[in-house]
Amino acid sequence: MRRARQPLPVQPLRPGAEWKDYQREIRDLLKGARAGVPTIVQRFRDRMLRYANATAEEVSATVSLGYARYVLAEEYGGRGLFEHRVKAAKETPAQTRAWIEGCWEDHDRLRWSARRRAQMSAREQEFVEAAWATGSDLIRSRHCPVCRRCWPEIPL
Repeated sequence: MRRARQPLPVQPLRPGAEWKDYQREIRDLLKGARAGVPTIVQRFRDRMLRYANATAEEVSATVSLGYARYVLAEEYGGRGLFEHRVKAAKETPAQTRAWIEGCWEDHDRLRWSARRRAQMSAREQEFVEAAWATGSDLIRSRHCPVCRRCWPEIPL
């Protein structure tokens, strides 16, 4: 009988870290893998099915910058919009408010619901804004020029 794998731990994004810090970490991860550092090679084996049964030499010979970015993104909670999540963590309240106002403009213009913002109570608007702020990276990426390249099908 096959034993189920334990879920791998996920690290939270570091407070105050910038995208450049994560890029440096990605480059260090790549250098370590190419050098055959056992702990780094194991990180690739744990996070990438391609390297699950590979030797250290095979990992060192075939690892790429894209694979290193993938491994690091997986360690920080998933590769989906990793760069955007890092950059969004440093937003100011004014930037967040501007993003929410942009979403309201889209809400009314694209008719995301049957009722417009002006027809909703303050409590209903607060509920909608909370849902946008906590769960909708896809909607948020509509206003991010980096993510707009990744998700061109999002209506503008």
